[in-house]
Amino acid sequence: MQRVFNGFSLKHTENSTTKYRVLISLLSIIFLLLTFYSALYSTKLFFPNEQYKSKLNTLFEKQLIETQVTKRTPTGWLAGSADECLSLGVSSQRPKSFGDTFLEEYSTQVGTYDPCGGLALSTGFLTGSYETVGYARYWHGHAVVTQWMVLAIGLPNLKNLIWGFNIILIFYLGYILSRRQEKNESALMGIALIGPYFMLTDQAELHNVITHQYVSVVLLLTIIFFVRNFKNSTMFQIRMGAILGSVYCFLLYGLSPQLLPVAMLSWAGIFLISNQFSIHFVLKKVVLFLFSWVFGYLTTFVAKWVIVALMTNYPIWNDVKNQLIYRSSQNSDNLSNGVGIHLQFAKDLPSFIQSWIANFSSFLIHILDPRYSSLILIYLLAAICIVLFLFLIYLFKTRWFVDWPLPRDLLCLNSMSLLFLLLWYAVLAQHSYDHATYTFRSIPIWIGGLMTSLLILFKRPNLKS
Repeated sequence: MQRVFNGFSLKHTENSTTKYRVLISLLSIIFLLLTFYSALYSTKLFFPNEQYKSKLNTLFEKQLIETQVTKRTPTGWLAGSADECLSLGVSSQRPKSFGDTFLEEYSTQVGTYDPCGGLALSTGFLTGSYETVGYARYWHGHAVVTQWMVLAIGLPNLKNLIWGFNIILIFYLGYILSRRQEKNESALMGIALIGPYFMLTDQAELHNVITHQYVSVVLLLTIIFFVRNFKNSTMFQIRMGAILGSVYCFLLYGLSPQLLPVAMLSWAGIFLISNQFSIHFVLKKVVLFLFSWVFGYLTTFVAKWVIVALMTNYPIWNDVKNQLIYRSSQNSDNLSNGVGIHLQFAKDLPSFIQSWIANFSSFLIHILDPRYSSLILIYLLAAICIVLFLFLIYLFKTRWFVDWPLPRDLLCLNSMSLLFLLLWYAVLAQHSYDHATYTFRSIPIWIGGLMTSLLILFKRPNLKS
């Protein structure tokens, strides 16, 4: 008995030691990344802001930068320009000290949130009064790179390069997802997975707002990395997941991080299932990578606040508290009027339901007339639910879930992806409602997984036996 106890104790100690080593390794990686981020931010100390202002004025004169936060798209819906204006304007003024490099500020018209108008005023393109507002809850890592690149090659060239790279990545990912272990499988699998994202996420609008181009590029690179390296060692995937999560947080902060879990389940997960990997293997690989990605993201998230608190006098913790409360607010009175004017029929519904409707409506305007998309949404969702319900009845009736595990595995991944997406929209109702014009892009990713699942089931019924 004593020997068994000693063996258990030794094994438990070894497991604990391994966990501590993994944690120390990950924290060391995050520390090195934070050092690199700080060095990148320190380049603001010699940023030629007067030359940069001249560049921006030229862009304003040629109408290559918007002076309004929102504008009407050809579909009639609203498209936001605020994110690009923040990328171009946040902390573009040379800081007075090293500590000031971490206190990000942007210009806006007095008494309102208008970073586009504020940018035009601060550069002298427009005349009038403006104020500088602290934005220390973010590190706009991409803003530092963007501003230097605008100086070097100009905004139009930078947009074209990033947009072209994004399109190449979409097709390359589609090619990777089309590769099967069985030679007789069709390339339709890759097209079904990536096609909805390419066709229904408004890639043209991405060209208008460079900030959202970065989101797409980082998302695609992350999925490509995982799909090409899922057979590598567990420690390798944990480390790379943490690195990619940290980089995402530094570059993009809160811009659509929900895209990655949905893509991991609906793209990478279904790709692995279609290549006859077991659901246990797939979930182990996907969940492990996501946990390490979230670890890198959150540690960088908190570290940014700590650095701002140590290096500046900005009341960061009050700002953090207020923003977390606001972004997760369920108070429907606080929802954006810019989106609400299209969703009057839903104004008395709970906030999380309005958030769902706003995002699905934003998706549907790429297919339907925006004046009717919100009403048609109800009928379309009802029709989809009825079809899926009947399909599930058919699967149960024919014992597919008992005799053939593939439908069960595909249903598991699609359900997990959809449930996560709906929970994200519900918990962050305020944020998901106000920014529905780009948070909707998770939906085409999920649809790609669903389409591919149905294609797999229809193409391979002979495997049931």
